Amino acid sequence: MTCSMKPELIAWASEHFELEACQVEQLPVEASTRKFWRCSNESESWILMDSPPATENNEQFVTLSDVFLKAKVPVPRVIACDLFKGFLVVSDVGKRSFLTSYREGTIAQPLKVAVETILNIQTIDDPAIPSYTKERLHDELQIFREFICEAILGTVDQVFQSAAPVLVNQIDMLPTVTVHRDFHCMNLLYLDRYPYIGVVDFQDALRGPISYDLASLLFDCYWNHSIASFESALTKYLYSAEKLDIPTVNSRSQLAEAIKFTAIQRLLKAAGIFVRLWMTKSQITHIPHVLPTLNKAQSLCSQVRHLSELGSWLREGVIPGVSRRLESVT
Repeated sequence: MTCSMKPELIAWASEHFELEACQVEQLPVEASTRKFWRCSNESESWILMDSPPATENNEQFVTLSDVFLKAKVPVPRVIACDLFKGFLVVSDVGKRSFLTSYREGTIAQPLKVAVETILNIQTIDDPAIPSYTKERLHDELQIFREFICEAILGTVDQVFQSAAPVLVNQIDMLPTVTVHRDFHCMNLLYLDRYPYIGVVDFQDALRGPISYDLASLLFDCYWNHSIASFESALTKYLYSAEKLDIPTVNSRSQLAEAIKFTAIQRLLKAAGIFVRLWMTKSQITHIPHVLPTLNKAQSLCSQVRHLSELGSWLREGVIPGVSRRLESVT
């Protein structure tokens, strides 16, 4: 499928491996301007990336690949790159996503290795990783405001205006560690051999709340985990975090609530991003996930302090309004 590549990319890649001798498969992409191809021969495979420098932070990708690999986090290794053109060849860290494993009924073991990987990431302390500021948390909620409240509903309710700072303040007061920031089932690959996991899309890592990657994993936009899976992951995390001397909160119940607060912020942001992809790029791939994501956020609002009114507004106003608007899209 080299026909889907720019001629310039084909020429560049051919300088680094025998592209003509490879089987080439274009890979699906998440909410990104990047394009990926798996290039395989009889003995090995690579991932070829076309990552436009105008929109993607390729320098940080290269830097954090090195940082994460030194910490034994199994991310792609950069084999060759041209940062000016946005071309990269990286190692292939796996083919089978966590989502595929979940659908096949393999859930407990992937979650176990994912929690272990979160703990490993949290031990990283490197100056190359910026802080997840309170302002950024606030700005992310404005994606929900702009593309759900304003663009679809035509109004910004006072309930959201009041709830947004509550969410941000609850998350901002948590201890900080390194967080991947997009630690969900589409960015995690499950392997049948050590290290049992591959991690991609790590270039936006920040120093942020201890709850963030746990929220991404356990309240995934693309999968619903059982209460038993949530509790098991929480037990595993708390047991190991204490041994690793990772800063945490005072109790299991506090951590559970912190994860849920963080998940609500993240789910609202994600719903806004999914709609933004449709409205600004005519990309409808994520539209089927909008309502499940909003429903998950609404359900979590009833499980934490201070957000019952936000949950009622989501259930009675936002979700019906968004449902009507999206009926003709899918």
